[in-house]
Order: sequence, then structure tokens, then C-alpha cells
Amino acid sequence: MDTALLFYTNNLLPAPLLNETLSRMFEAAWRHECLQISSSHFPITTCFRDASEDVFLEPCRRGIFNFDPCISEAYVTHPKCRVQTDIALVTGRLAYSPETIARQIVHAIRCTNLDKIILMEHDVLYPADYVPMMSAALDEAEFAMYDSYLFMDASGFFNTEMEFRHLSRYAARRKTLEEFFMTKIEENRFGILEPVFRQHFCGDPDADLVDGVVVEGGPPVLDVKHGANAAGQIIVGRHQLMDDYWGFHPRYVSLFDDLAYDTFLGTDATLGYGLFRSMP
Repeated sequence: MDTALLFYTNNLLPAPLLNETLSRMFEAAWRHECLQISSSHFPITTCFRDASEDVFLEPCRRGIFNFDPCISEAYVTHPKCRVQTDIALVTGRLAYSPETIARQIVHAIRCTNLDKIILMEHDVLYPADYVPMMSAALDEAEFAMYDSYLFMDASGFFNTEMEFRHLSRYAARRKTLEEFFMTKIEENRFGILEPVFRQHFCGDPDADLVDGVVVEGGPPVLDVKHGANAAGQIIVGRHQLMDDYWGFHPRYVSLFDDLAYDTFLGTDATLGYGLFRSMP
């Protein structure tokens, strides 16, 4: 399969959740014969390429918001996963911002010549057939977005009446994806980070319209809300303890079990509204 899975993280999430999502990416890559790429602010595998001096990432090293030291120290000194990605990049501490995400993605995909890139975020669990479905969609399209999703927090599964199109459910042709984000970087436009499909256009002046296909008919992606997500999720629907695909919610409770992370969450009451909103 001419496909690379790109796992990107700012390291700011419960350690068991990071271990689970990275392990799942590794398993999906192995099962479907995909290249694995990880990009993290701090090491998450035992072997990695130090990119902390890369000039392309330099603009995101200014104005860094210093979170509780126990988070960075924990991730620097104790890699959370035993699996080893094919390409593991460590960027060093970067600002928590949309521009950082864009530069981190571009920096990572420049490490491969494969045609298809499937984005995999650090706090999202993907269904078993997600990778082949998204890769197949790119056979005839420049962008693909997976339609079905479900949220989860420590209290249960939930959804909302508002529709979300998060970057975590996108895939694209490598060159097209690089051009898309480079345009945003060069023009300093980050009001909307995700590509906007023409069929979804609602008149936002900052929308970057693209042609893409919506992948429908699969089980939901599980988007985990852990308290310091880049985009907050204050609108919460009624919690459920059972989902037809993901099963019984209590089996996932251990993914939130991280005392250092819980302590950090208690330092800033605004984190639940989204990490970007907490920036000074």
C-alpha cells in the first residue's frame, strides 16, 4: 500500500492514552503494510531523529507557553511506548498553536515520497478498517474525510447536535497536503485549520476550499476528550456507557489514569475550552 500513517502529538495527554493510540497506529501500519511516521514534541519511542534544530520549525519555538514541568519531564525521561515507528521525529518543545500543527505535519510528510498520507491524532482511536477505507478513497481524490465519529470522555460516550470536521479524520495526497498547509503558513491564515470541501462550504471567508470525497458507511472514529485537547468540547451530549462498535465504556477508563496529568489539569480552569484558548 502506497500509504503513510502520520501520528502527530504535542505530548500533552494522559500517558496510557498516548500508549494506546500509538500502539494502535503501529498495529494498523503492520496489518496494512503502511509506512509509520511519528512526530512528537518529546520522545515517545526509544529511537528517534532529533529535529529540535530544524529551521522550518523555528518560528514555533517563540512564545512557548510553559505548562507544568512534570508533563515535559515525564515525557522526556520515560518513553510511553515500546513500539518503534519507521520514522520517529522529535521536534523539541513547540508552541501549542495551529501553526505548530501545520508545520509539524509538513515537516513530517517531507520525510517520505509515498503518495498517500493518513493523519492520525494522538487522542483518537480509529476503527479496524479505517486505513484501507481512507487509502482507497484517495485513489480517485486529493482529499478524503471520514464521516462517522463519536466522542468519549472519562464519563462515557457522547455526541452533539453540532457537526464537527476535525483534522483527525482527514487523509490526502502528499503533495496536495503539503501545498495546502504551506499556503496557510506563508499567508499566516489559521482561522480554519482543516480543508473545507466545496460541498460543505458555508461562506466562511477563511475557508480553503478543496475537492474531496467523504468516506461513509463505516463505524465511528472515537475522539477522546481528556481535558487539554487543542479544540475544546464543552457542548456535551447525553453520556452513554455502551456503543455498538466500541463496546462497554468502562473498559476505556484506564486510558485517563495519569496522576501527573490530572494534577496539571487542575492548574488551569480554562483548559476544557480548548488548548489554543488558554494561550496568553
